[in-house]
Amino acid sequence: MAFISGISGVKRDGEMKKNMMVFWICLLLGILSVIYAVMVHATGSGTAFFLIWIGIGIVVFLFGISVYMEVWKKVPHPIKIFAGMIVCIGLLVFCIVEGCVISQMHADGRGGLDYIIVLGAQVRKDGPSPVLKYRLDKAVEYLNENPDTVCIVSGGQGSNEPWSEAEGMARYLQEKGIDTARILTEDQSQTTGQNITNSKKLMKEGASVGIVTNNFHVFRALQIAKKYGLSDVCGIAADSTPKYLPNNMLREFFAEGAEVLWPNTNERFAVEEYLRANCEYPGKWHGKIEKMLDTAEGSVTVTRVWSEEFSGRAISFFR
Repeated sequence: MAFISGISGVKRDGEMKKNMMVFWICLLLGILSVIYAVMVHATGSGTAFFLIWIGIGIVVFLFGISVYMEVWKKVPHPIKIFAGMIVCIGLLVFCIVEGCVISQMHADGRGGLDYIIVLGAQVRKDGPSPVLKYRLDKAVEYLNENPDTVCIVSGGQGSNEPWSEAEGMARYLQEKGIDTARILTEDQSQTTGQNITNSKKLMKEGASVGIVTNNFHVFRALQIAKKYGLSDVCGIAADSTPKYLPNNMLREFFAEGAEVLWPNTNERFAVEEYLRANCEYPGKWHGKIEKMLDTAEGSVTVTRVWSEEFSGRAISFFR
């Protein structure tokens, strides 16, 4: 009996050491995730996506605590199986989407295109942001190799930008020796969908087009381009900052397929683009959801919006 008790004690000690190791690993990963969130936020991109890394850090840390305190062992077996299935399905979907993203990360386009469209990104007083500079340098490389191709630089002016992205891009290309006659500017767009639709107005019918954007964004940009009527289109992948690639890849996963349809104008927005368009709407607006009603056909919200000069209510319908 004493021998069996000794074996049980040794086994128990082994489990505690294993749980402690899992806890410290989760704690380390959680801290690294929060540090990475701070790094992403420090880029000043203007998005709140860095918060998801803080969320991941918290979840990992809580999982480590649950293992250390043996909470997981107390969970009923059917719930464990269900949770495992959800995780496996989530990982499968994640791998499929990221596989699609990776499949276009080295897209070189093809020679002799009629146009290339450089999708806009943040511009600053001292020049294009690193993300945009990668796109412009790739465009310069392509334009030097294909002297008959016309370049459309597309992007409006955000609230945190000194001038339109199109203007900033055109200046950069001119400084790099690209003839002004080969550069067309489209300075009204606030979303990728608008980049495509507005740029189409500057092109001849049936033209061949290359979409120049960062490697992690090519797949989604091509899907949007085809959705908005570009048939003879290909991707041209520019580089991106390696240390921020995990953040950009994860963002593409959540962005893929998620759209907001604005019925008044029939415009489609990616979720991040929709939030950006609202945040950058002229004036300092405030909003508060006063009522929310779920029906069989969807949801209805009543939101009070106000500024120093105006106050009113907006009704929204979601399916």
